Amino acid sequence: MIPLSFDSLRSSILGSANLVHHMDSAMRLVIEDGVGDAEKGACAHQMVQPWTGDPEDEWRGRRGDTSARRVIQWTNKAWMPSDLKLSVFRRES
Repeated sequence: MIPLSFDSLRSSILGSANLVHHMDSAMRLVIEDGVGDAEKGACAHQMVQPWTGDPEDEWRGRRGDTSARRVIQWTNKAWMPSDLKLSVFRRES
C-alpha cells in the first residue's frame, strides 16, 4: 500500500464530488439495497437533477436513470465464513 500524505489525502477528498452529502428535505430520498454472494449493502441517495414533472410520476420517469446522485449514507458488510454456510434466505434476514 502506498502511504498518502495528509495534504494529498485532504485535497483528494475536498476536490472530489464523491463525498457524502447532507439530505435535502425538499427532494425525494431513494434507498437501494443489494445482496450478493460476498457481501450485502445499502445506499440512501438523492438525484442531482431535480424532478420537474408531476411528483406522482417520478418513480416511473426515473426508472433506468443513471444520472448523477448525491450519496447521503451507504453501508456495506462482507459475509463472514460462518454466514456463508447459511441459506440465502437466512443471510438476507
